[in-house]
Amino acid sequence: MLFIIVFFAFLILDQVSKFLIRSNMIPGDSIPVIDGFFNITYIRNTGGAFSLLSGRLFILIAITLVLMAVIVVVAIKFSGKISFKKKLAFTLILAGGLGNLIDRMIMGYVTDFIDIWKWPVFNIADIAITCGCMLMIIFVLREDGGGFSGERHKL
Repeated sequence: MLFIIVFFAFLILDQVSKFLIRSNMIPGDSIPVIDGFFNITYIRNTGGAFSLLSGRLFILIAITLVLMAVIVVVAIKFSGKISFKKKLAFTLILAGGLGNLIDRMIMGYVTDFIDIWKWPVFNIADIAITCGCMLMIIFVLREDGGGFSGERHKL
């Protein structure tokens, strides 16, 4: 139940924040929050992370669908063997992936708006994906002794 709550909390926060940005700003608008460090900047990203594969909508949608399907299959197939922490990481990755997938499928671009210093502009879905991936890396390294020892079959 917790995973469903986390999933929908991130998905709803992502979609509502993007809707508010699209409804109240035009692309390129920027609102300073902490001058010189943090702005709300509306960007239409037609690529993936760091604008990779920009303009390749079909490829980005296909990659996202395949990766999400793999996570769901692994989570179902090994449900009883996956730790709580890794399930949480999978949940964050899926919520973020679906948030950006919805944008791509409906609008043909992803709405980005969190603009911190010199980092590329991003959104709530990107935060969920990044946190989920970082948590998964930490959990795998801790459980498997950095990948060099321990039981490799643990999920």
